[in-house]
This record gives sequence, C-alpha cells and structure tokens, in this order.
Amino acid sequence: GSIAASFELSASLPTSKPLYLDVPLDHFAVKGPSWRLKYYVNATQFTAGGVLLVTMPSEGATRGCPSGELAQALRAASVCSQHRYFGDSVPLGDSSTRAFTKYLSVEQNLADVAALIRHARSQLFPAATAVVVQGGSYAGASSAWMRRTYPKLVDAAIAQSPPVTAVYDFARYDVSNLVALSSPDSRCAQAQARVGA
Repeated sequence: GSIAASFELSASLPTSKPLYLDVPLDHFAVKGPSWRLKYYVNATQFTAGGVLLVTMPSEGATRGCPSGELAQALRAASVCSQHRYFGDSVPLGDSSTRAFTKYLSVEQNLADVAALIRHARSQLFPAATAVVVQGGSYAGASSAWMRRTYPKLVDAAIAQSPPVTAVYDFARYDVSNLVALSSPDSRCAQAQARVGA
C-alpha cells in the first residue's frame, strides 16, 4: 500500500495522530536524559520523487500537520513537530524557570528538528529526494537558521516574515498589538490591558 495507508492517514483529514520521537533533553551534553518530541505526519500529497517538507515548530501547540498547496506542488510528505515547552510538550514534566533557562533555546529547537529529520529520512520516508523546511514569523526565522546550521541535512528553507534580528524589550511590538486590538473596537484593547496589568 501507499505510505499514507501505512500511517493510517485519511485523504479526507489534513492531520494524523501524534507520534513521538525520543530526543536528548540537551543535545550538546555528552550524556543525559531524553524526552519525547511530539510530531505529526501527513503523507497525503507524497509521491515518488517528492520531498520531505518540515514545518518548523512555533510558539504554541501543534495540533496536526496540514498539507496544502506547497506540499502538493512539491509532492511532499509533511512533518510538523511541537516546540519544546509549548503546548503539552514539557520535557520531563519540568516547567521551572531553571529548566526553561537551560533547555529552551533556539539551538535546542533546531537540534530537535534535526533529529526528527534524520528519523523521518531513515525510517519514514527514505524515498524523499530532498528536505525543505518552512515556517512564518519565529518559525520562519527558525527555517533560515535551520538551513544555515544544518546545510547537509536541509536542502532549502522557506522563511516567511522571519524576525531575524532579536530586539530586547521591543516596545513597538506592544504598540502594534494595541493598535490591532483597538480596531475596529477599542474595548478589546482595554480588556487586554486589564488582563495584562
């Protein structure tokens, strides 16, 4: 049967059941504990000669892996993981500030995705001809960083609206959110201000 059938994916559904991959908690330590990286696969568009399309994780829960026009154009198998410490992905159940400070970083996120790509290429889609990572905003920046950091693993990156320059205490971001929340009704911004106070 098809790869989609082997994963019990339905062509009518854009997402699959969550899967898990054991990855190191600290990819840069000689040894240490591992945790279960949550990811989804959607192979509804994958055909021979297609690519592995990896959607970079963002700052929120991942509830599936849609397969849109890009996956169709690339005849891609789509893989989407959930970022550590977002959604229900809390390594070892430790959500302390100490754990965040030590294990929540761009570098650890990129290493998580690199481990997932290696797994997907060797175990799930060995027939994939290339790896393309993509994302928007933080996930877009992560896409660019992924291509730069792992050039032998990632063939191309699509970075949509990536904030590639970090700005500390970025007050203009808060102002732009206030303006957006005030349109068309300022009551939304006022309610948000009360909640955030």
